[in-house]
Formats: sequence, structure tokens, C-alpha cells
Amino acid sequence: MFNEEDQPFIYGHIPIVVARCCEFLKKEGTEAMGCLTTSGDEQRVEDLITILDTAPFTGKSLKWRYTVFDAATTLHRYLTSLPEPLIPNHIADRLITELVARRFMPALPPPQDLNILIKLYKDAIYKLPPLNFQLLMYLLDMFWRFKINAAKNGAYGDVILRYYHTVFFQQVDGSPEVTMEQESAVLFLIDYQARFLYGIPGENGVMPRRTENAMSVQISARWGWGPQRL
Repeated sequence: MFNEEDQPFIYGHIPIVVARCCEFLKKEGTEAMGCLTTSGDEQRVEDLITILDTAPFTGKSLKWRYTVFDAATTLHRYLTSLPEPLIPNHIADRLITELVARRFMPALPPPQDLNILIKLYKDAIYKLPPLNFQLLMYLLDMFWRFKINAAKNGAYGDVILRYYHTVFFQQVDGSPEVTMEQESAVLFLIDYQARFLYGIPGENGVMPRRTENAMSVQISARWGWGPQRL
């Protein structure tokens, strides 16, 4: 991402495994049918995991000889191995409450209410721990890219939710209503992800440039494969 003076904007850090897999998937996977839902080759996935988890380089010089399905499977395994969802319960409850209170589901609200809702969501997710927030925004950008190309890759909203719900929220067993509300909140985050990122000063003090489409984020990746408390 760059500002009006074309200075690079770096807003945080994400795990190397996420950076490398998402970078490849955004470049090669958005037009591959079933990319996010088709399992990769087990041997190649294990090989990729080993490369991304081997110090000192942890995949920095990785030469891609893997498929988009291998990359998506590796990414899914990492994300679902995290000890906690990216959005803690107290913030998740606030996001859901705002959606329900403004009668967002299932139809879009009037523009003025939409702007208010976006502001309320920004206020809520800005309270996430920094590493949670940075990883959340990077993933939302990727899922947005897949969702707008769903006719080519099959990653419609319900498909993304089926495979990645627990990455965002703690799933509530036996409560279809809460599950539906959580899913609506995730889809809202994906659809308006560019609006949430704009206005945040980067680590280098640079402000991002607002664009018509989702922002392409330039990020310094850190951490290796292993699950870590974000």
C-alpha cells in the first residue's frame, strides 16, 4: 500500500506462512475453481509446512512448486490451529449487537445507517490486540478477492464461512441463531474491509491512500509456522 506521495505504508506484521500462502493464492488462486475447498496433495503440503517451519529462513527463499490447493490447505491448517479465534467474545458480541440493532440482516440498510455501522465496526475492531487486528485485515483482503471472483473459484460467502468460521469467532454449539449472526458479521467485515483499514497510521508514520477497490497491503511478515498466541 502507498500514500499520496507513493511512500510505502506498512501497518504491521503477519505470520510468514500466512504471507507466503496468501500472496500466492491472491496471485494464482482467485480463478481456480474450488481453490479454498479442495485438499492439496498431502506430501506436498507436508513439504511446504516443513519449509515454512525450518529456521533460519522459514520460507523466505521459497521456490513455488506447489499448487494453489497445496497453499490453501497449508493456510487452513495454520489458521485452524491457532489457540483462539481472531475476534474475542466481548468484541464479537458488540459486532453482532450492532448488526441486529440496526436491522442489517438480511437486507442492506440505508446509506446513512451503513456509514454509522461501518464506524461502529471500526471502533470495535480497532480494540483488538494489534497482532490479531493485523492478521484479521490481511485475511479479510484475501477473502474479499476470492468472494468477488466466486463465479470462477466457487468461494461464495457461505463457502468461506463453512471452512473459516472458527478462525474469526468462537462457534457456539446448539445455537443456530447466534451462528447466523456471527456469519453475517464475518460477511460484513469481508465486504467492507477496505473501509476499516483506511485511516490507520502505519508503523512508519505513513497514512494509506484511499482507493475505490480493496487496498493491496504491503506487509512485513514475521513468525514461522507454529501456532502462536496472537
